[in-house]
Amino acid sequence: MRILLVEDDPWYAESLCSTIRNELDCEINTARSAGAAVAMIDSFQPNAIILDIMLGEQNGLVLLNELQSYIDTRSLPIIILSLNTDKLDLDDLCQFGVRAILDKATITPDSLATTITDAVGAGSG
Repeated sequence: MRILLVEDDPWYAESLCSTIRNELDCEINTARSAGAAVAMIDSFQPNAIILDIMLGEQNGLVLLNELQSYIDTRSLPIIILSLNTDKLDLDDLCQFGVRAILDKATITPDSLATTITDAVGAGSG
């Protein structure tokens, strides 16, 4: 399994990568912006993307829209990690491939691993 983490905070990104590696047998790459993620997708070919919505210069919604414009990335499972989960609606975002919305403040290693596994399984079925 290959996971692309799109997170602009380098400390938090490294912490998440470590957590995911400890919980799952997977390869993980990070991108700090929507543009960097798009540039990385073709060569890395992730099975899922973990996306922070509040990125520096662009928000994660830009990436969601970009992914929908390519046939090969339209069905890529997306997991959103955010501190603003109360402002996000899964029903509205599922059309962009979003399978789950997780709160950065309350996420646990086990719930993150389960969500990734479920999203990748749903994406392949």
